Amino acid sequence: MTRFPSSVLVVGGGVVGLACAHYLGGAGLKVTVLERDRLGSGASRGNAGEVCPDLVEPLGAPGVATKALTGLFRPTSPLWINPVPSPPLLRFLARLGLSSTARRYRAGAASLAALAEDTFALFEELEALGVDGGAEKDGFLFAYPSDRDAAHGLAGFRRLGAPVAREGLLSGAALAELEPALGPVARAGFLVERQWSLDPGQFVDALAGRLRRGGAELVEGARVTAVRESPGGV
Repeated sequence: MTRFPSSVLVVGGGVVGLACAHYLGGAGLKVTVLERDRLGSGASRGNAGEVCPDLVEPLGAPGVATKALTGLFRPTSPLWINPVPSPPLLRFLARLGLSSTARRYRAGAASLAALAEDTFALFEELEALGVDGGAEKDGFLFAYPSDRDAAHGLAGFRRLGAPVAREGLLSGAALAELEPALGPVARAGFLVERQWSLDPGQFVDALAGRLRRGGAELVEGARVTAVRESPGGV
């Protein structure tokens, strides 16, 4: 007969670890979270806070390997890899190229979309529990330097099934009306509706507060250096 534990230790107090702790606590386990620094330090606070399940796509898109190679020596490239010759880097680029086929891209996009399907419902459940990240829910505006670039981007998002606003391609006054802060280089764009943007630091703090109120123990400044198994557990 399998014995299930009554308590669990989560190593890492970033947003993933805190979310795991939330659902483990909801399953009736006593939860302790160990974080080597401050809760949510690092990438959990230093990110754009985008909640955009309709915009998921694999890194291995057709042509991305070529872009990676041409951008190796341009640190401003969207996909930049430190150009230090090494067998692991060459293996990575080779596998990226082999994986960047249209068939694999479509399969990967479908898998990611299925994984993200319940995203908004899960965030709304957390909001109802008081985990408020100050989310803006007006969608994402994508801006481009030309109509051609914008049309290419729009076609790609439509292939993903993203909820593009029915106005489609925007330019001139219509684009500036949606985002007055855009500069003159932004000449065309489009709106993808329903996507959220929240304050990642506020979200982490709210989630940690919810965990503490629920009885979880959150320990900061506790670095885990090893994990050892024993007859009675770990």
